[in-house]
Amino acid sequence: MPETTAILIHYLKSTKVQLTILTFFMLIGFFSIGYMGYQNVQKMKRDVDLVYFGSYIKISKLKDLKNAYTGELVNTILKSKNRLLSHELSISLLKNSREKIVDSWLYYKNSYKSEDELIFMDRVDKAINLSLIKIDIILDILKSKNQSRINSISYEKIFETVDDIDILIEALVVYESEKSHNIKKKINIEFEDSLYKMWLLMVFVLVLGFVVSIIVSRNIHISHKMLREKGEQLRDVNKLLTELSITDTLTKIYNRRYFDLLFERELKSCARDKRYFTFVMMDIDHFKQYNDNYGHGMGDEVLINVAKTLKSSLKRPTDYIFRLGGEEFGAIFIGLDRDKSLALAQKLLKTLEDQMIVHEHNSASKYITMSMGLKNLIPDASTKGKAIIESADEALYKAKESGRNRVVLA
Repeated sequence: MPETTAILIHYLKSTKVQLTILTFFMLIGFFSIGYMGYQNVQKMKRDVDLVYFGSYIKISKLKDLKNAYTGELVNTILKSKNRLLSHELSISLLKNSREKIVDSWLYYKNSYKSEDELIFMDRVDKAINLSLIKIDIILDILKSKNQSRINSISYEKIFETVDDIDILIEALVVYESEKSHNIKKKINIEFEDSLYKMWLLMVFVLVLGFVVSIIVSRNIHISHKMLREKGEQLRDVNKLLTELSITDTLTKIYNRRYFDLLFERELKSCARDKRYFTFVMMDIDHFKQYNDNYGHGMGDEVLINVAKTLKSSLKRPTDYIFRLGGEEFGAIFIGLDRDKSLALAQKLLKTLEDQMIVHEHNSASKYITMSMGLKNLIPDASTKGKAIIESADEALYKAKESGRNRVVLA
């Protein structure tokens, strides 16, 4: 019943699930297209920013740096050399030129650099630092106002340094210009590539949607057909389960009808797989006396407690417990040899007696106990279930005759 219901529910949900999957894939596809387009636009925007706000500004700063050397610095030094400027004005102009050089170079130096740029920039950085040292020396001499020191200033060396720096800066300007051009070229290539990928992805999503639609349509048809078949099977099963209840009303364990069904099924299975099959016939000791002395209401409580104790003691899914009628119970163990079956049955006896359900009229104990007859074998195709039950019943009779509260092997 639960398995059949689960199958029915599964097929009822399958159409909705398949349509949901189709919608999900379509949404994912179009979302991917939109996301890819957005990411590429953002990337191109960053590259454009890099070209026009990165490279362009760096080139501007390099030109400012070049002008600070070849224009302002050289002009100030020439005028100072020819004594066209006062010492104070020369010092002020040299300081301004030095500040412009430092600001322009630091801006360029601190901007992003590739490994190739870093190698080339180190040469320029050393030349600029050398020029700043020479400028500082000239400033110190001018500040001293010592005419003999002022006359000893070698302006030719600073001019040579400026010429070297001018060449290096011009090379950097050319490099940055070429880099800017290459980035722009790369942007155009990436744009074309992104456009191609977007079109390719759209075609893929459309084809995928078409294929999934065909599969879903086919599965819907199959599901509807299977649903009708499973519905018919469910009605048959429900009808069978209505006629055949497998649970004992009082004890809530399997009843005699289910025992008859399961016994034959498991016996055939063990014969086919060459596995051990164990049947245990059980009987509550002196149960009639218990009913006579404690009442049938208390007797029913004993039956419930005994069933609960036996059921809770059987942990394996291949162990079964049944109420066969009145105070008579039965158990089936699958896959246990004689010794293990005997040990399990004895465990059931002890567990039941340990419940300490008082039975003053029990000759075997002052508590509720059971007698058991156990039959263990590896059946074959010729083995008869009736013979096994009779053999276990005979063993149960011997258990009662030999003192009760024990297991006797058939």
